[in-house]
Amino acid sequence: MAKKGLTLMPPLSFWVSWANYSGATAPGFHRLSSLAKAGRFISELHHSQAPLKHLLKITSNSVALTGLVALPCLERISMPTHLILISHAPTQALRSASFPGDECLDPPLQSLPGAKAEIERWGPISQVVTGPEQRAIQTAGALQLGVELTVDPALCECDYGRWVGQKIRVVGEAEPEAIAAWITSPEACPHGGESISDLLKRVAAWMDCKASFGGRILAITHPSVIRAAMVHALVAPAHSFWRLDVEPLSMLDLRGTPGRWMVRSLRELSPVD
Repeated sequence: MAKKGLTLMPPLSFWVSWANYSGATAPGFHRLSSLAKAGRFISELHHSQAPLKHLLKITSNSVALTGLVALPCLERISMPTHLILISHAPTQALRSASFPGDECLDPPLQSLPGAKAEIERWGPISQVVTGPEQRAIQTAGALQLGVELTVDPALCECDYGRWVGQKIRVVGEAEPEAIAAWITSPEACPHGGESISDLLKRVAAWMDCKASFGGRILAITHPSVIRAAMVHALVAPAHSFWRLDVEPLSMLDLRGTPGRWMVRSLRELSPVD
């Protein structure tokens, strides 16, 4: 039993999720302000790995953050993963509306000071991952975040098979039925590469593996991957992939715990200050 004077509350993961995900009010949530502070404070401790014994009062059933509220034992805490996905900078394939392959950035980029400053305002980054294509790796390099970069094949561009390098308009004129099938049926794969359905499954599996990470992950990838991430986070039908548009250097801000993702925002980053 908790010591006298402590108020036992629902699991911290609930309150952290509420504080991070919702701006709503409801009866009985008059302590949300303190709870939000508690959740965010412990989240920072979790990431910094600062000593907890001087800051927490531990009972048999709960942990009390001195001066705030009683919270459940730390081993039961599930911290949300903060996942930030950024689409690579412009390429010639994007400008010409062609099916992309493994192009370099065009024009080349040495730095992205505005985007870097905006990312750094989030706080410490636990992981920086990128797709294996040159344009994703070059965009990550231009951000100059000073964090070791990991290439993750799960973040690769959708494989457009024999259509790679061709303009969408030209393919549409030469193979109208194939293009029509591709944009109406997620399972269709007329180009012999990867179907939209397979892309969605790949990205969903990667996100779900990261949901229990509990840190802040920055992923530099492709518009198609970010669209797939939005479909998964929103639990939307597969055909909604075609209702989403992601520009170069757009940032998708997600928070997730196992079994649940929340979309915080999607917006374009400023390449300069």
